[in-house]
Amino acid sequence: MAEEQNGMIIKSVVKAMNVIKTVAETGSEGIKLNELVNKLQENRSVVYKLVMTLVSGGFLKYDRAEKKIIIGSALLHVLTADFKVVSLKKSVNGSLRKLAEDTGYSGYLGIVENDKAFIIDAVDGKKHIRVFASPGEMRYLHTTALGKVLLAGLNDVKLKEAVNNLTLVKVTEATITSKEKLFEEIKNARKAGYAISNEENYKNVKGIAAPIIDKNGDTLAAFSISFPDFMVADSDLDDLIKIVKEAAKQASEKLHKENSIE
Repeated sequence: MAEEQNGMIIKSVVKAMNVIKTVAETGSEGIKLNELVNKLQENRSVVYKLVMTLVSGGFLKYDRAEKKIIIGSALLHVLTADFKVVSLKKSVNGSLRKLAEDTGYSGYLGIVENDKAFIIDAVDGKKHIRVFASPGEMRYLHTTALGKVLLAGLNDVKLKEAVNNLTLVKVTEATITSKEKLFEEIKNARKAGYAISNEENYKNVKGIAAPIIDKNGDTLAAFSISFPDFMVADSDLDDLIKIVKEAAKQASEKLHKENSIE
């Protein structure tokens, strides 16, 4: 069976998928061709041809000013075309918009996808200085508030399996690289009903996330905000936490009502 499956695999398609995955992981920052070649450990000419092919199809985009490769609009459409994802986005969009309006910071809706926090919707905030990520971007689970609160929503068996499968990449000096420490953070998130990231994914950037719970009590998705740490005093952090939790609660209640009608 394995030999039969191997015979059905097209190597160039596998390489193209690896290119897409690697670029998606860099989010809005993008990646330069040389960095991409080094990460993939492939021939530069092969990677270049794959990138140009994916750019022509809209799956990737080349930023000429920054000389970086980022995800394209066609890929975003594919990633967010799942019926359940579309339905979820539609149901909670009002709460997400209110979250961005009430805090002034960009609000995000995310789910777990392939051991990453996958942003499926985003609403830009009104603050002059803010942090923004686009739908379709992937974030590490261990470096973000969004990822940690999504992990906290897993049952103990799935959580242990998920964390054991994670590679705790060090993104900043504050990134959690100990699985014991990560379990401790997740335990705290479960107890508090929210998670915080403190310069763990980007330097000088903090994040807050809270779970969206389905009618069975399981974490279906999560809301989050991110902001430059110098814009929020420690004394004001609790107010932001309350707003994020309330937005996630409202989104959860709306989903419950819609499901009860069905």
